[in-house]
Amino acid sequence: GPERRLPAGQEEVPIHGIWPEDADRHAAWAGARLPTADEWEKAVRGLDGRRWPWGDHWRPGRVVTAEVGLERPLPIRAFGCHGDSLLYSAVGGVFETTSSAWRDREDRGRVVMGGCFTHPRRAADPGLRLSHRLSGHLKCGLRLAWDAE
Repeated sequence: GPERRLPAGQEEVPIHGIWPEDADRHAAWAGARLPTADEWEKAVRGLDGRRWPWGDHWRPGRVVTAEVGLERPLPIRAFGCHGDSLLYSAVGGVFETTSSAWRDREDRGRVVMGGCFTHPRRAADPGLRLSHRLSGHLKCGLRLAWDAE
């Protein structure tokens, strides 16, 4: 098919609007996988288990949530890495789909984590697990994981 390109200036903005099945296919194509919810949380909290990627206290201006009032997520490197987590934009921006199943009779979805530019600060809590169906797939993206060799 025709070559597709992202609009200028959007190359570093998280891709979102991804269904879990599409995230799985993309990860397999890249020779990777989606992290489990536990792996995602550990990576975000760092080796010392801090509450937020940058420390134990909320710091406005470190994350894009609904309170910021933007209509789209910022580029992933907008705030840099925090501490030893080595992840860019781990909270806020877009929800990140994990490989963990959401266990509920009514909802057989996937766990998403990290909050989103359309959701309040409390959704960005690294320990909060939500269903991709409840959060809205249009706000869900992915982060890839590889097993150590």
